Amino acid sequence: GYDHFEFRAAVFEEIKQIMPLYSFIHSSSYVDPSSIIGDGVVLLPGCVIDKGCVIEDNVLMNAGVVIAHDSKVMKHSFLGPAVKIAGFTTIGSKCFLGINATILNNLKISDTVLIAAGALVNKSITERGTYIGVPAKLKL
Repeated sequence: GYDHFEFRAAVFEEIKQIMPLYSFIHSSSYVDPSSIIGDGVVLLPGCVIDKGCVIEDNVLMNAGVVIAHDSKVMKHSFLGPAVKIAGFTTIGSKCFLGINATILNNLKISDTVLIAAGALVNKSITERGTYIGVPAKLKL
């Protein structure tokens, strides 16, 4: 689950060496043909992946996630329902984005970051940790 990213990543990488892992894209989701979807990706109902996006391996996107053009979500991340990511944005590996989180354009989120439900990220995040609020700030 989303509380055990290191374990989730290790299991995925181990299984990937033994057998192919397929991606599951719900029929109501839209993936632009110019986008790249990795192995073991799960897109639940109503997701939108815009042009030129890259979704790396083992990413789970809950219902209604929207990833705008030219953005990237790196391996082993989990995006809650109704997460919105603007264009030219990169989400690091093993990140958790809570329900209804919003990430503005041209930002980078480093690895192993947790964005709380409803948070608005308006600056790049370079430090690991939990970010909450509007605008999102590191929870101490």
